[in-house]
Amino acid sequence: MMRGKSLAFVGDSIMRNHVQSLLCILSQEEQGDEVYHDKQYKSRRWYFPIHDLTLSVVWSPFLVKASIFEDNNGVSTDTAQLHLDKLDDVWTRQFDNFDYVVIAGGKWYLKSAIYYENNKIVGCHNCPGKNITEVGFEYAYRKALNSTLKYITRSKHKAYTFFRTATPDHFENGEWNTGGYCNRTDPFKEGEIDIRDIDEANIDGHIAAHKSESGTIFHFVMYNIPLLFEIH
Repeated sequence: MMRGKSLAFVGDSIMRNHVQSLLCILSQEEQGDEVYHDKQYKSRRWYFPIHDLTLSVVWSPFLVKASIFEDNNGVSTDTAQLHLDKLDDVWTRQFDNFDYVVIAGGKWYLKSAIYYENNKIVGCHNCPGKNITEVGFEYAYRKALNSTLKYITRSKHKAYTFFRTATPDHFENGEWNTGGYCNRTDPFKEGEIDIRDIDEANIDGHIAAHKSESGTIFHFVMYNIPLLFEIH
C-alpha cells in the first residue's frame, strides 16, 4: 500500500513523537536512511529504499507564518508574532510531494502571541502591557485551521489528509520542562477502560466526503486521536 509513497507529519513536537514511534516500528522491517534535516533537526526526512517509502516530519507548530523567539528549553525572549492570513510555506511548498499527510496544531496557541492580518495587528493573546486588544487564542486557532483546510481542499494535489486534534497532557507531577515524567508504558488491561462509546466519541466534524462548488469531492477523516491513544 505504501510502496512508492510519501508520508508526512506536519505540526509541533507531538508530530515528531509520532514519527519517532513510527520509525521504531518500521525499523523491525527496514532501517530508513536520513536524507535531510534542518539546522535544528526539527524538520527531517527518511527514505526506505527497499519499499521506496519517504517519511517526513515538518516543523510548523502554528501552521501559519510565525516569528518565534524561543530556545529549545521553551524559554521565550519575546512574544511570538503570527500572521493568521499567511500559511507557513515550510509545509505548503512541500505539500504537493506528499501522498499522505497528518496535520496537527493547537498546544502552541496557548502561548503569548501577537496576531496580524494584512500585516496589521488585530489582537493578541496573553500580552499584558502592550496596549493590544486581547482576543484570545481561540480566535487565532480558528483562523489558522480555516486557512489550512481551505488550502488543502482547494489544492489541485489531492493527498490523503488527516487532522489530529489536541492531545491531553502526557506528563505527570510537572510539565515536560519542569521535572514532569511520563511513565505509562503498558497498554490498558482488559476491562480497565470502557470503549463501547468510542464511535460516539469520534469528533462530530468527521467528514466522509465534501463536495466543492466545482463538484470535486475531497476526503477527510477526523478521529478523536487522544481517545485512541488512551485505549492503545
